[in-house]
Amino acid sequence: MMLTDKNVETLLNSPKKLNLFFEDLFQKPKQKFGHTEFEFDFFDESDIKFGLKLRINNSNKSNFSAILGFYSDGNNYNILTRYNGNSHWHKNLLHNSPDFKDFHIHIVKEEYVQSPKIRRNESYAEPTDRYDNFRSATICLIKDCNITLKGEIEPELFNE
Repeated sequence: MMLTDKNVETLLNSPKKLNLFFEDLFQKPKQKFGHTEFEFDFFDESDIKFGLKLRINNSNKSNFSAILGFYSDGNNYNILTRYNGNSHWHKNLLHNSPDFKDFHIHIVKEEYVQSPKIRRNESYAEPTDRYDNFRSATICLIKDCNITLKGEIEPELFNE
């Protein structure tokens, strides 16, 4: 599947169900290279396989990513969006915008996919004030990407 802006929007908005409660997402940690990671694969209503990857640095809690991708051609994982912490500076290489060091959301943009200057399809990012920690970033991704979990997400989880 070619990653056009329209295809990315369709994939992000497709109804997806992950048969877990929110707290279950953090129950089976894997330690990898200085961070803790949680991974889940699931399908949307069209039987497209998605992967949710959550990771947080063990020593710097503002260094985290909540990632949604999909699998194409069997096991080829393609990131669609990534909700990052504010631990690093970001620059959108194809735009003349200032660098920023805020919480930010990466999303695949067609012009970045097609550019030979860009090595990651999801390199484009926009700052956000919608979350300020790992769990609230995960909640935003779940809501933004039309993922349904078991039960309700408690509002107080935004403040953890």
